[in-house]
Amino acid sequence: MGAGLTALPEALGCGRVGGDRGVMKPITGCGANMAPRFLVRDGTSRNFTGNLAEVVGCMLDVGTSGCAYTHPLQAARVALTASAAPENVGFLRPDADLLVVFVGAEDDCSAAPNTSLFADRRTRDRPRLCVVP
Repeated sequence: MGAGLTALPEALGCGRVGGDRGVMKPITGCGANMAPRFLVRDGTSRNFTGNLAEVVGCMLDVGTSGCAYTHPLQAARVALTASAAPENVGFLRPDADLLVVFVGAEDDCSAAPNTSLFADRRTRDRPRLCVVP
């Protein structure tokens, strides 16, 4: 979700205003055909090969790069809102259960997209905590 309206230095990993906008990213090399942008298993039809646990485990190995100000709660909300992230349409289905799990090493910094909260952080090192100034 980036750092609000502020593009921060590359060292903080928040160079794009709005970040990925909650759009699910296709992950390659894990045995998944990411069209659509998420795993689908409907009876005998599925868009991945191999063991589901291994495919998911591979997809979750995303590393530690990215914006220093993490927004997992806001990203989940936006990702599940069709008007905000139309690329994810089809992910929510009436016949499917939804489970959202957050795993992270940083505090949640979710804020409104037009926030100026992060604007004075342009020259600081990568923060460990999201602290309101």
